[in-house]
Amino acid sequence: MLASSVFVGILIGLLRRGSILRLASLRARLWWLLLLAFLVKFLAVKLHGAGIQDMSGFMLYLQAGVYFVSILFIVLNRYLPWMKLILTGTISNAAVVMLNGGRMPVSEDALVDLGKLQRVEELREGQDVMHSLAEEDTVAPFMGDWILVQSPLNTIVSIGDILVMVGVILLIGAVMTSDDYIVKSRPIRHSDGV
Repeated sequence: MLASSVFVGILIGLLRRGSILRLASLRARLWWLLLLAFLVKFLAVKLHGAGIQDMSGFMLYLQAGVYFVSILFIVLNRYLPWMKLILTGTISNAAVVMLNGGRMPVSEDALVDLGKLQRVEELREGQDVMHSLAEEDTVAPFMGDWILVQSPLNTIVSIGDILVMVGVILLIGAVMTSDDYIVKSRPIRHSDGV
């Protein structure tokens, strides 16, 4: 979903006569830390999925770490446009995940409506270490994944996901059309003498 938001943001930026080069020159503090956090999360999911390591007992801590780093990144870069919207969505997702043991609750009805019956079985069997089916004891299921996004994406998202996606689209569009958020090159100084 984030990739779709980036694509739409770039498209809007280009339609507004923005420059994609401004994205490459974006001043974002500690961007590498955010990348590292998601890489660790990705590897944990892959290790669990491959049966190499059962990560289910660690997911609450891993998710807490990833959300902490994500929120830290957003706060450190709050001077960028639309970061408050992205922060609101991230906190919403973090809250529901933390309240449910490190897993995002997913609506079974929404999965059935999309025809994703195999996904329902995977969640019932606990094969997905990051998601779980929303049940009677799920805390704040309205903050979980229950909103249908039909074709071409055919997925389910949360309120927090929507806020993050809209924020990313607007952020990219704003950055592509303004020089206020890019690193400007410094002029080369020539010294007298040697």
